Amino acid sequence: MIALLISMVLDPAGKVDRWSEFQEEVRNNEERRRRTLGEHRGLCICPNCPTYTDCAKQKRELFFCSIGSARSAYIKEEKWCICESCPVTQLEGLTNIYYCIKGNENQQRNGP
Repeated sequence: MIALLISMVLDPAGKVDRWSEFQEEVRNNEERRRRTLGEHRGLCICPNCPTYTDCAKQKRELFFCSIGSARSAYIKEEKWCICESCPVTQLEGLTNIYYCIKGNENQQRNGP
């Protein structure tokens, strides 16, 4: 139990920061990282979002929140965001929205 508490990453308010904890879990295990991100990519709901565009769909852009440069070259207008209802949000401890426009979780937290 103590080891579990020590391993948790806390945010400035002293709460467990699930995103930082998730990043730590997959940082040093490339196989686990690929497997986990592949599973999470399969849960992505970006194509159901009102902000998602036909061009982004044609280019198969999705999973903006977690990996890559994240920002879409084809999505420019914030219509309405459904990121908070995505299963990936809970699994990875994401705290932001409009990843397709503003960048992935890391970019929004720490800058480009």
